[in-house]
Amino acid sequence: MNTKNATEVNKKIREMIKEKLNIAAGADEIEDEFSFGVANGFDSTSLLEFILELEDTFDIVIPDDDLIPDNFSSIIKITDYIVGLKEE
Repeated sequence: MNTKNATEVNKKIREMIKEKLNIAAGADEIEDEFSFGVANGFDSTSLLEFILELEDTFDIVIPDDDLIPDNFSSIIKITDYIVGLKEE
């Protein structure tokens, strides 16, 4: 995995979360294990919207078969998934 690319992807995901949820803390203060659940402001609709934003932002297409909780349960998992897609 390209570390520089992973760092840039991770930073952009944090910025997207900060903007979407109007988080007062800095984007770099959002934990890698941030949970994409109702407790943090994401329901099924907002998570789907966020996934569509990820596709637009990173110019990727996420196959339906990859829309599983394990790929989208935390910032670090999303980062790893997107970097893996972009390296294919």
